[in-house]
Amino acid sequence: MTTYISILRGINVSGHNIIKMDALKKMYEALGFHNARSYVQSGNVAFECVETDVKELANKITDEIANQFGYQVPVIVFTRGVLENIIDKNILAKDDSKDTKFLCLKRICAYESISNCFIAIAR
Repeated sequence: MTTYISILRGINVSGHNIIKMDALKKMYEALGFHNARSYVQSGNVAFECVETDVKELANKITDEIANQFGYQVPVIVFTRGVLENIIDKNILAKDDSKDTKFLCLKRICAYESISNCFIAIAR
């Protein structure tokens, strides 16, 4: 089985789109995923499954959230290996810090758009 990380955008923010993590973990289990675990109330969930198509996994999660909770939530799914690669190659990481920041994009953007994001972050 492969370990995946799903990033759910816009849940539990300022009292909007509230989803309890216990209910979210149960939903993942009902989808046939194993060992689902969440990080605080963020909506970030690690889980294991045999499926390999991350787009299909994201669609399943998105559809089931709409089904069970009534929210349209963008979801990005990637493997643990991809996350480790992001962290290892992160040019914004500080050597002496455990705090790593990165940006997840659902679609490829023009270089200029990404450059503007980094400029805004640096200010």
